[in-house]
Amino acid sequence: MHRFFIFYTVLILCALSLFLGYNFVCLNGTDHAIWSAESGPIENATAWLFAAVSVLVIGIAGFEKRRIWWVFAFFMVVATFRELDLHKAFTQDSVLKLKFYTRSDAPMVEKLGGGVFVATLVAVIILLLMHAKQWVLDLFKLKPMAMASFIGIGMMGAAKTLDAMARLFPVSAEFHAQNRAALGLVEETLELSSATMFLCVCFVWFLSRTNRP
Repeated sequence: MHRFFIFYTVLILCALSLFLGYNFVCLNGTDHAIWSAESGPIENATAWLFAAVSVLVIGIAGFEKRRIWWVFAFFMVVATFRELDLHKAFTQDSVLKLKFYTRSDAPMVEKLGGGVFVATLVAVIILLLMHAKQWVLDLFKLKPMAMASFIGIGMMGAAKTLDAMARLFPVSAEFHAQNRAALGLVEETLELSSATMFLCVCFVWFLSRTNRP
């Protein structure tokens, strides 16, 4: 496995652990709420890191001229928009909610725009699934780019699970309400760590190009 990938991943995991450890040992709930606030320091850092990754991946996609890189670029741009809350800037509600199309009084142009986005998202997911077999094979071969993307997806999935904990697991609603700031801090930190792992994919690609004979 690529030595850079191992060093980078260990560094990110150590930074993640130290940051959360410091916050939970040395700071209080008020500090946790400040760190994890909407448009707070961690969320802003995550948004701009995803934006930087988007630019890098678009550049790589233009160079490689391979469909999977454009799929990767699409999801990085969507992640950037999501972290900057731009998905709320153009429509009255989430375009992924059925009620937005069936029961809301949103203008038709918003519904049409949302429909185009959803159709594009479905098409890109289908393209992604077409590459899933090769990605799984690369994971079993411990290829750095596949491993970095796997860890990034896992961190993002864990963050979104924490965010939706009360809805996904109603029995945990009281616990979630009592520990909202602390759980929010973990969620935002995982999202930032996820962005760093997607950045690692770009770094590994660059190193693979420079190390070619």
